[in-house]
Amino acid sequence: MQARQELQTHIPIPDGASTTADREQIAAHVANSIVDQVFRVSMDLHAALSLLQADHPATGKIGDAIERLDETVKDLRMAALDAACTRPPPPQPRRHRFRSQ
Repeated sequence: MQARQELQTHIPIPDGASTTADREQIAAHVANSIVDQVFRVSMDLHAALSLLQADHPATGKIGDAIERLDETVKDLRMAALDAACTRPPPPQPRRHRFRSQ
């Protein structure tokens, strides 16, 4: 219950979210939120790196962290795309054909 409340501070979750479609939509919002946050951290590190002299001892560590975050963003996006591609299409409403007599 606490996790749901914490999540609702970032992503509104309807009270009756119990269908598969609702869960998938929530999962997509969570994934997008995580990707956005990781990307923002990477951009902040890029900005911090630009403020340092090239020979500063921290430049290597910050550069490595940026590379790992960029790879994480790519991995998360690929996982989201894979999940979207492997998900079966939603059921289509049945159309009744009436035979003319």
